[in-house]
Amino acid sequence: MDVLTLPFYLGFGAIAALVVGLAAQRLLGIRLGPVRLLLTGLFALSVGPLIMLGMMGQFDIPQEGTDTRPEGAVFWFLLLAVVVTILASMAFIVVVEAFAPLGSIPPAGAGPGPVSAWSSALRRVWAMARQLGG
Repeated sequence: MDVLTLPFYLGFGAIAALVVGLAAQRLLGIRLGPVRLLLTGLFALSVGPLIMLGMMGQFDIPQEGTDTRPEGAVFWFLLLAVVVTILASMAFIVVVEAFAPLGSIPPAGAGPGPVSAWSSALRRVWAMARQLGG
């Protein structure tokens, strides 16, 4: 892989991951944040082809020069690949939502509850002390 083509591969991969994540989100009828969408798509794009390779092992591959595939077999196999990839992303969303529902993990900038409550109480006491002091 050339250094100049790496950004194109990464950009196309990110766009494809977001599209797969958006499709799964839409089919499940829930809303996800951008990080979960990207993780869902990346999971599906990494697991979907592996599932398809496993399924391809079940079919006989014809000898070279003899093509015994029926008409349209490639189309149906590609359609099956897309469906399996989206189903993998939907399964990933269900598992992630079961263990960490949306909104249960606080944002990165938010502190823990007791520390945050303690710091706001300390600010109120400090403001009252300044008012009393003059």
